[in-house]
Amino acid sequence: MESNFCERCNNNSYNPHIKFCAKCDGALWTSDIPLALYKLLLQEQLSVEKPIDLTLWTPYKNFDSIEYMKSGRFADVFKAEWKEGPIRNWDPTNRHFERCPNHIIKAHLQCKRNDSMVSLLYAVSQKPQSNEIVLVMRYAELGDLKTFLKLSEKDPKHLSHEERIMRLGDAASALSDIHEIGLIHGNIHSGNILFTKNNAHICDFGRKSFNDSRSIRDILPYIAPEVLQHKPYSKKADIYGFGMIMWEMFTCEMPFKGVPHELIWRCWDPDPDNRPNSSEIVEILYESAGCFIDEDEEEAQNWFQLFDSVSEIQQSSYGISDIEKDDAIDIY
Repeated sequence: MESNFCERCNNNSYNPHIKFCAKCDGALWTSDIPLALYKLLLQEQLSVEKPIDLTLWTPYKNFDSIEYMKSGRFADVFKAEWKEGPIRNWDPTNRHFERCPNHIIKAHLQCKRNDSMVSLLYAVSQKPQSNEIVLVMRYAELGDLKTFLKLSEKDPKHLSHEERIMRLGDAASALSDIHEIGLIHGNIHSGNILFTKNNAHICDFGRKSFNDSRSIRDILPYIAPEVLQHKPYSKKADIYGFGMIMWEMFTCEMPFKGVPHELIWRCWDPDPDNRPNSSEIVEILYESAGCFIDEDEEEAQNWFQLFDSVSEIQQSSYGISDIEKDDAIDIY
């Protein structure tokens, strides 16, 4: 067995697979790194078997053309040019990283706490003004699942049936990798399935609580019924969400599109004063039910699916009546 002992610095910080010392070689790029992150990266660097798998600390000043893209539930998303670029190789003789300069990257700015793990992680940085942590990843040029499916609307040849299956296979493989090392994704929905030219990837895993009721409305169809009853989030809950991803991939529609989620949430509001009155409910329902009069078969089918789902939930152990009144909104 090869030793982790480094003869240069006399520490057990040497990775014999890539001839890299996390202490002395790592010192070339870790001058201002927070201690907790340094320890985390140090541990990771002792186990990788290829230089390309190294996760580095990179100063925020190394990013150019920073462009805001969107806000997620737990992070803001930016696109930028990375001057140095990700690692291509490590030269142990000259102690020098071979890089891919001006690589387009996507950074997830963790606003409150850095408790999410992401796929395709190249480096970690820190925003100087706020000390917020930045996770640097490859830019997914084809966007998330929703954006990816819009491309097929413009060009039907863009996404064949075989291509859909292959892309789902990529995402399923990523989920399997997460599960095999004993982790749970905990946040499966269409916004966390990202697409590059040749592959599909899963990002933002490790989050298994949803404390803001408004933040879960858009992803409610992906949340397993047992999670709504405060049962522990499990790998099987991930599978439930992935089933909805498959539905969306093949139908090009979000699950239960067209049903009045906002109205339902308002009816469930813990504060009685925020609930709609019966006249408002009638008006909204008749407006939504116009799909039947207009013979919009797809919209009508969405209603039938909702009614069937509610009926099944009422007959199962996950009945709405079983949810504590004070806990009907917050999900942990």
